[in-house]
Amino acid sequence: MKTSLPCFALLVSSLLLGGAASAQDAAPGAPPPGQTPAPAPEAGAWTALAARPKVGLEYDLWPAADFVAMTWDVGAHIQIAEGLVDPQDRLLFDVDYAWGYFTTTGTAIKTDQLAYGNPTAGAHLALPLDKYVKDLRAHAGFAWTAPVLSDPEPLVAISAAVGSNMRGGFLLGRMTPFYMAFRFDVGAEYRVAPNLYYRGSLNPVIYVPTNGKYPLDSELVLEQGNELEYRADSGLGGGARLQEAFTLTSDDLVQLSAEVFVAYTPEKENLYARLGMFVALDEGAGFGFDKNKLATVNLGVGYHLK
Repeated sequence: MKTSLPCFALLVSSLLLGGAASAQDAAPGAPPPGQTPAPAPEAGAWTALAARPKVGLEYDLWPAADFVAMTWDVGAHIQIAEGLVDPQDRLLFDVDYAWGYFTTTGTAIKTDQLAYGNPTAGAHLALPLDKYVKDLRAHAGFAWTAPVLSDPEPLVAISAAVGSNMRGGFLLGRMTPFYMAFRFDVGAEYRVAPNLYYRGSLNPVIYVPTNGKYPLDSELVLEQGNELEYRADSGLGGGARLQEAFTLTSDDLVQLSAEVFVAYTPEKENLYARLGMFVALDEGAGFGFDKNKLATVNLGVGYHLK
């Protein structure tokens, strides 16, 4: 187990102080003259989710009345540096790839098609802001989504387009045909109370068309998400998410969606999991419980790297 810098300093200080006390017949544990003892590690220390290196798989299921859609998404956050701005910050390399499946069940035209996705690569910096606000963490990053789906077969394009909408306007670039994406990610995590956490993000995404066969324009989407989670000391918890996707270049300006979830995210263990139900709330993709509107079940499992 890796020893943190405060723990290591405390151990060394204890050894030195014990030796000094024996030589001077001082009280056990007393520091040498003129030396201040190292502070003890803070109880209840926690690590923001954005700062934890991991590999994981996410699965989304959309069982609509006339079709069934599924997506799989494998991703990783790999730490590549630390201490760039703050001694405890972390720079992580991000990679992500999604694929999907779409089949019709209640229509005259039958479709049964797998679809590949667009790979994404980027990086983000996660850093603590305790010196400004206690228990506040922040992260910022950038990612590029390559246009592998620049000119797919028609059925592949349909399947991919359905799969791209399963997050309510978020992360469209994973499986949107004919576009590449540039995503800017800014977010914060805040421990409101000892077991209550808030997570928020604001992500401008620019979509640039890559297929000259079609009269497509560039699009600008602003993703804004909010999560509130109660998490017990064991790592078991649950919460709710409310998000808005503002398509600033479209007549349908905003897509509002919500999710309830349970999760297992232990602070000192590697395995994690999350199960949620996601529903689009307003027109466009919703209301989610209406016929063929967006209501999905999602499952994520993974392993936190040390």
